[in-house]
This record gives sequence, structure tokens and C-alpha cells, in this order.
Amino acid sequence: MKALIKLYPYLKPYRIQIFWVVILGAAMSFLQGLVAPLTTILFNDVFNTAPGGETGQMKAINDYLLNFLGHDKATLVVAIPLTFVGLYFLSGIFRYYHFYIVRVIGEKLSIDLRKDLQAKYLDLNISYHQKFASGGMMNKILNDVQYIQQGIYLYADFLREPILTALLFLNLLLLDPKLTLYTIVSAPIFYIAIKQTSRGLRKYGLLSQVTLDTLTSTLKETFDGVKIIQSFGLEKKVKDKFAAESEEFLRARKKIVVHEEIAGPLSEFLGAVLFSALCIYVGKGIINGTSSPGVVVGFLMALGLMQKPIKKLQEAVIRVQQIVVCTERIFEVLDSDDKVIQASNPKPFPKNFQSISFKDLQFSYGNETTLKHVNFNVKRGEIVAIVGESGSGKSTVMNLLERFFDPSKGDIYLDNIPIKEMSLADLRANIALVTQDVFLFDDTIAANIQAGNLNKDKSHIKEAAKMANADSFITRLEGSYDYRVGERGQKLSGGEKQRISIARALFRDAPILILDEATSALDSVSEIEVQKGIEQLMKGRTCFVIAHRLSTIRHAHRILVFHKGTIVETGSHEELLEKRGAYFKFYQIQTDGQPT
Repeated sequence: MKALIKLYPYLKPYRIQIFWVVILGAAMSFLQGLVAPLTTILFNDVFNTAPGGETGQMKAINDYLLNFLGHDKATLVVAIPLTFVGLYFLSGIFRYYHFYIVRVIGEKLSIDLRKDLQAKYLDLNISYHQKFASGGMMNKILNDVQYIQQGIYLYADFLREPILTALLFLNLLLLDPKLTLYTIVSAPIFYIAIKQTSRGLRKYGLLSQVTLDTLTSTLKETFDGVKIIQSFGLEKKVKDKFAAESEEFLRARKKIVVHEEIAGPLSEFLGAVLFSALCIYVGKGIINGTSSPGVVVGFLMALGLMQKPIKKLQEAVIRVQQIVVCTERIFEVLDSDDKVIQASNPKPFPKNFQSISFKDLQFSYGNETTLKHVNFNVKRGEIVAIVGESGSGKSTVMNLLERFFDPSKGDIYLDNIPIKEMSLADLRANIALVTQDVFLFDDTIAANIQAGNLNKDKSHIKEAAKMANADSFITRLEGSYDYRVGERGQKLSGGEKQRISIARALFRDAPILILDEATSALDSVSEIEVQKGIEQLMKGRTCFVIAHRLSTIRHAHRILVFHKGTIVETGSHEELLEKRGAYFKFYQIQTDGQPT
């Protein structure tokens, strides 16, 4: 139950509403609890001509109610049924507001949890996102939170139903203590039945959510990769994979359904056995004159009314196991410290920095070391290209510069200030990133360009687009800058998306620029158009260019050659060719051995 306690901070803002939930639930239960003693009066004092069989406190309660309603049978025969109507009318009003408040609390709680989960996902470092599939993350935000939201309704049952159960039990005790004692004896049987049926729910609830994570990830992968799937004729493979995962999910759900649904018939059967035993007992009591029809009807009425709250509590006990699983899964994310640590007293970004120093950088991802003792300095305004085979550590170095994660050892400095002593927002506000895999929001072109700097005036959007060589194609689109690009910019070509990305970086106007394979996915014509925008973007900035196409970095001031996480060569294009080392081999492969 520790997991459920973690929800308290989310419920605390609604403590006044919860207070009213308790009050309205108690009032509703109290009114419903009056039905049983009124039924006893109706049968003993109105319909029955023989003296009533109630004694002691029950008689005192009945006398009080009779003094309130009157002793005349002609009056009582009308007053008591009308009282039933009044009780259920008032109970209905209380019930409406009770459940309305509960539902609203549940909706607000789900929104709060989803907002915090999204914010947490945005705070977690890139390493975390590389470990877990985005489909699983979506499942936690959507499905796990929904289970918890439904759990709030169960908590309302825990607050409300025990009150009604206690009132009805008190009524039973006052009517016939001995019979009530026999009823209590049967309680352990019900407890054992509930415990046995709920035992496996936590286990299968976790399995169900884990398989749903996989299912959601496969579904997202299907949508994201539909073009490749269709192109390579992988439809059957993907369908079979999804079908197999669906079957696994179904097996887990069947186990849950078995445990959930067996509880109802089992408790009803046990209830029927108990009811039959009671009928035999009270029947003999009436024959022997130790009881009366009114007492029997009142007892059975109270016992019958108790079935609903007990069943609700039983269902709540069973379902709460699934809610515990979902709560644990959500708080595994919310409690995760796998994020970049912010400086407590951050230093301002040095606007006039003169150098960026990478000192003894080391980084490991799991058991794999991706950077080993990387050292180099970059002067302000210098264009530095980084080349090497895939997995050599090129992109990792730039990820460390943006603090998507921190190095295992070593530091990066702007002049003499470690970047970890600056605020993340300040550091990243001074870096512009253009990647091979362009991400555009499902919004207008203007909004996507302005995303580079939300605090900058919109009047500079067109200027940035012109510098990126994008204005000419934008103005041909329907709606021009108000044209919606679709999910991930799917309505635009690769070259058009890249030029929007460059315009976004220009609009940011940051002193540091990272170009990560910015033109590698483009055809020759698109590359020429994009390169014009890149040339504008690079002017007056400190640039890091990660590239596979060596033709795009010939004019870099310096080229760093990475191999297995270390820098093996450094120099200009011409200097590296003269060394006839690793860079020379790359160049020979790309130019088919043609002379420079």
C-alpha cells in the first residue's frame, strides 16, 4: 500500500472536496440505513395484529420513530411508504453530488498525473529515453493513469460503504443478537474467498501492463514506419508480430478477468447458503413465538441491503491490486533521478566567451564505453568538423555539450566556467541544433520557425526563412507561413523540412551551432538549396559539424577524426590528406580514389 500513499500529495489539493465526499456519502448511507427499521415498524405495527417481537434497544428506536410518525395505523400505512420515497429522494440528491465530486476529483487527478509525467519525461536525460520505448511511456500516461483515475471511485466506496454496512449491522444486532452472531461466523468464509481471488491480480496486473507497453510500442512503430513496411512488403510480419503480442496481452487479461469475475458468483453462492440457513432459523423462531414477521422482514431487509456495500467493498479490494501495480509503474518514472542535475546557484552564460574546452571527457552507456579521454579546444568563431565511423562517439560529444546527459568523467568549459555550473535553459538557449532527422511540430510553418525562440518577435520569421533559402517555396504553399506541415512535417519534402529547421536555428540566433548530419539524407539538388541556408547560418558562429559526406566539410578550420571513442587525427582537410591516415582512407572511399 506504500504506492497508494504516494498519491496523497496529488489528493491533498482536493481535501475540501474529499471532505464533502465523506459527508455526502455518510448522509446517503444514513438515509438508506433507516429503511430497515422502518420496514420492521411497517410489518410489526401496521400489517401485524400480534404484538411485535422486538425488544430492548430496537424497541426503543421503533418507539422513537413511531412517536415521530404517529401511532395511528391508517396514518402509518401511508406515512412509512412516503417516508421511503422521501429517504430515497434525498439519498438520490446526496448520491448525485457525492459521485459528481468524486468524478471531478478523478478527472483532475488524471490531468495532474499526466502533466507531471510529461514534464518528467522532458526532464529525464537522453539515456533514459534510449532505454525505454516511447510506446511504453505513452501507455503509462494514458492507460495506467486511467486505472488510477478509476481507483479514485473505489476509494469513494471505501469511504462510503463501510458507513452503510455499519448502520445495517447495528440494525441486525439490535433486532436479533444471536442471529447476527451466526451471520458474523460466516464472515471468514467470505474473507478467504476474496483473498484467494485477489491473490493473483497483482501479478497478472503487472504482466498485463507490461505486455500492453509492448503492444503500444509496436502500434506506434507501425504508424511511424508505415512507408518502410509497405515498401519492403513487411505487412504480414508486422501484423503477425502485433497479433502474437495481442494474444499474449489477451492471456494476461483472461487471468485478470477470471480472478475478477469468479468473486461475484462465489460470494452470491455463499450468500444464498447463508440466506437459506437464516430462513430455517427465523422460520422456527416464528413458529415457536420467539420472533415476529416484522423482525424477520426487518432483519432480511437489512441483510439484503448489506449485500450491495459488501459487494462493492469486495470488488474494491480485488481491483485495488491493479491500481497498486499502475501506481508503482507511474512512480517509477516520477521518482526516477535519471536526469541532468541542475546547478543550485547557476552562473550566467558567458556571452563573450572566447573558447570551448573539452577536457578529458569519458562516457559510458551501460557497460559500453563510448568516449575515452577526449580533449580538444575550440576558439570562438571556429568551424570544427567531426568525422568517424558510426558509433565512434561523434554525436555523443555534442550531446554532452548540450547536456542531454553528463560525462562519466571530465568537463566541458566555456572559458573557465564548467557548463554544468550554468542553468540548462541558459546553456541551451545559446546553442542551435540542426539534425539529419528533422522534427517539425504539427503546426504552421511560422510556429515551427518561431519555436527557435519563443521570446523573439514574430516579425523576424520571414527574414530567417529568406536567409535559410526557404521563403521561395513557403510563399508558394496554400496559406504561406500559416500552412500546417502535418505530423513531423510529413506534408513537406526532406529538403523543405531541412530548410525550415535551418530557419528555426537562424531565428534562434545562438552563438553556438551544431550541425548533425544536416544534409546526409538529401539528394544533390536539395543539398545545394539547403547548403545555401547553412552557409548563412554558420556566419559568425562557433560551429560543430558532424558529417559523413567529407565534401561538405572541406572548408572547416579544423577536422577531428574519431575512432572508437578517441580522437585519432586532427587538422585541416589538406593536412589530413597529407598524413594519409584514417581521414585519407575515408576520403579515398568516398571519392573512389580520385585525386583531391
